[in-house]
Amino acid sequence: FKVTKEAAQNAGSRVLKKGSVVASCVGNFGVCAVINVDVIINQQLQAFIPDKNIIQEFLREIVKISKDYFQMIATAATVVYVNQSGFANMPIILPPKEEQEKIINYIAITKEKLEEQKIKEQVETYEFVLSYLLEEGYASTEESADKIIINMRETWFEEIIEARRMDKEGVDRGDSRRDERSEKAKKATAKSRRCTNGRNSN
Repeated sequence: FKVTKEAAQNAGSRVLKKGSVVASCVGNFGVCAVINVDVIINQQLQAFIPDKNIIQEFLREIVKISKDYFQMIATAATVVYVNQSGFANMPIILPPKEEQEKIINYIAITKEKLEEQKIKEQVETYEFVLSYLLEEGYASTEESADKIIINMRETWFEEIIEARRMDKEGVDRGDSRRDERSEKAKKATAKSRRCTNGRNSN
């Protein structure tokens, strides 16, 4: 939504300048962002305005890892809340700006690697379950298997993967629980198929 300067002034609202760090002060702490446009916030948010000694992205990361601090000082009514004073008194380590830059770059690189790993794992999981559905005859094509996968809950994925993994490990040992694990995988797949069929019929 856009708010005119006149409307903001009439409402007594303060305009936060681009580059401020906005954070949640109600319920879920540690959720924050650097704003890239001027904004007006409501009472569910607090804001930090970085000075020349702190880089805005560094401050954002400090707020993120201060979740325990906010939870410790929060007052509880219907939901937990931290007031402006609580944010103003947030403990902060302030290294030189050169060090802040290094920390920010390290965090960015680490996040990128973690995201790449997460995507890789998701692709491997998808391919594993896709293969299972086709091999076990639950789907005749990748397209029909996709429809089943779309309706799968995360716990169903886990049941199928765990059952298949343990099944392979137990083949040579003659594990008597193979049938039980296989049954769990079949039940998870059946649930997903029912969800798929239910949606297709609507």
